[in-house]
Amino acid sequence: MVIVVTLTVGSLVLWDRLNPPSTRRSAPPLPSEWVGIEGAAIRGDRAADVAVILFSEFQCPFCGTSARDVLPEIDRQYFDTGKAFLAFRHYPLAIHANAQKAAEAAECAGNQMKFWEFHDWAFQHQKELDLKNLELAAKSLGLDAARFATCLAGDAAGEMTNKVKMDVTSAEAFGIAGTPAWFLGVVQGDGRVKVTERLQGAVPVIELQKALDRTIEAARAQVGGGS
Repeated sequence: MVIVVTLTVGSLVLWDRLNPPSTRRSAPPLPSEWVGIEGAAIRGDRAADVAVILFSEFQCPFCGTSARDVLPEIDRQYFDTGKAFLAFRHYPLAIHANAQKAAEAAECAGNQMKFWEFHDWAFQHQKELDLKNLELAAKSLGLDAARFATCLAGDAAGEMTNKVKMDVTSAEAFGIAGTPAWFLGVVQGDGRVKVTERLQGAVPVIELQKALDRTIEAARAQVGGGS
């Protein structure tokens, strides 16, 4: 036992010498400014005091896991009950060839009030996000196919392309390196969000629940006179 402990301590000392505090990788800080969510697709009651800002993309396997296995339970407990709402932001990664166009397709569906229907379809069909399947999905979801195709082709001055790029710019400014990335915070009087929690990756339901409960308490404290 003594030998094992000695080796363990020795290993920790060696790690400490090879990785001094100044060079260790730390989690990116919370945004110092309140975060706007204008134009984001909203799930839940926009009047709630707590927001979850989710940077995600439709081809990312971890995002798919979150969408299929985590969000339904969070929907039931928080978004459907008015405790919080979800604001979806795009961060298509360059390593995923169909992610950018799928993001644009979601926004085109959103123009016809079908963003979340497309969102759910895309995460159920992550290997079928080529242009042909996106157009077939639009038909299956009851969208105006011609209007959707025109929007996706970029005839509207590249509006959807630019909207997705604006989300990407925000993600990069926040130091996001991968998806999904979760920002939880308290909604301020002007509609922006003061971020109080940041989570990365396909976090378990319980971890997201705990973070949301802390954020709800922070919102109550603010309403009760806290800063």
